[in-house]
Amino acid sequence: MVNLLPKLERKKIDREYKMRIAIIYLFFVSTAIFIGLILLLPSYFIADINEKYAKKEIIDLENSTENTEREEINSMLRDTKEKLELIAQTEDSRYIHSIIDELSNALSGEILISNMVYREPNSEGAYSLSVEGVAKTRDSFITFTKLLDEIFEDVVFPPQILASEKDIGFNLSIKSTHK
Repeated sequence: MVNLLPKLERKKIDREYKMRIAIIYLFFVSTAIFIGLILLLPSYFIADINEKYAKKEIIDLENSTENTEREEINSMLRDTKEKLELIAQTEDSRYIHSIIDELSNALSGEILISNMVYREPNSEGAYSLSVEGVAKTRDSFITFTKLLDEIFEDVVFPPQILASEKDIGFNLSIKSTHK
């Protein structure tokens, strides 16, 4: 086909055609972006609500944890108070206190006593004491038992306890008579 339009006119029409194509393309792209944003709004609001709910749950959980810890500490304090009152009621309460003092003096920062059971003196006047706890190292445990040997008459523990190097759980049986 023969083109009767002058060259300048053809360039102008070609430029207008390309401009119209670009405008239509930009219109469809901007429309797609706008529709996409509108479709994302509900997800954004749901995520925002979930974030607020999660923050509230975290605060509630922290408060309940603090209350639970507080209740556990109060319970332990009540139990300790009851045990101390029970010790104070016995005839040998002064002697029991001295035993506890001697044990606490033998403790180092590497020994943690978790349980202690005192058994009343038998007919010969010998009492027994069971001590449970954890020693951080074998050396600290050996030092602790040597100190107890100096204070009390008989300190017994299973030898397999010494097999571990660290975090040694122990159960000592101590027997002695009134001094």
